[in-house]
Amino acid sequence: TAITQDHEGGLWLCDQLRGVVRLWHDKIRVFPSGPELPSQVVNAAVTDPQGNVWLGFQEGGISCYRDGVFRLYNAPQSVLALHCDQSGRIWAAGLDGLSRFENDHFETLETTSHFPHSELSGLVEDDEGYFWIASRVGLVRVAPQELDKAFANPAYEITYDAYGLSDGLRGFPRHTRPFPIAAKSSD
Repeated sequence: TAITQDHEGGLWLCDQLRGVVRLWHDKIRVFPSGPELPSQVVNAAVTDPQGNVWLGFQEGGISCYRDGVFRLYNAPQSVLALHCDQSGRIWAAGLDGLSRFENDHFETLETTSHFPHSELSGLVEDDEGYFWIASRVGLVRVAPQELDKAFANPAYEITYDAYGLSDGLRGFPRHTRPFPIAAKSSD
């Protein structure tokens, strides 16, 4: 249900039935479940600029494969999307909201503003650095600086653009498989 390519050209395939598999040249490696890879139900996968592979799980939690080993990070949500931004920071979107990897852990955005911060199922970044987030109420476009301010101060009122049916969307983003539900094209 998720796929990414590492810096060596290895293809990581994550399937509910077969688990986490890495294909590289003519070699297949299957990673068994364990304490640091707790689930075979991977909803999202991304590779960061350092070549680390990040996997987000249906039951919550995010594992990072670095230097040949997995490390599990706590994420209190069903992870539906992972994104590595232009600066190399890892972001996670899910049923409990938006999280980012900062200081060796994931922190979840807790805001009192009207920003749609739960039931997020897609996350992409445009060429100008804005995040486009699929939420239960439509699409949200927000500058990363706005999110930085909200992470620092939960009372901060986030400035963002929201797009829904009246703006031409043909429906609302879904929160069921398959994921991801958002992608950026080359144009």
